[in-house]
Amino acid sequence: MLSGADDPTVPWEASRGFVEALDVGRSGRKEVMVVGGVKHEFTEGMREEMFRFFWEEALVGGGAVAVPRSAL
Repeated sequence: MLSGADDPTVPWEASRGFVEALDVGRSGRKEVMVVGGVKHEFTEGMREEMFRFFWEEALVGGGAVAVPRSAL
């Protein structure tokens, strides 16, 4: 979950309960990143975190063939 700490449109506190209750299953994983100084936007840092998470969960840890980062 990526959220801006200063988001007036969807405040983190409005999403917290949903995220905490979200069941990702026994082998699932969830991460939360609340970025200070960020409003309702998608920053470069958030983009990098999203790619890292997808890389680790879907490509490397999800049973797919691992591709070295240098190949991307």
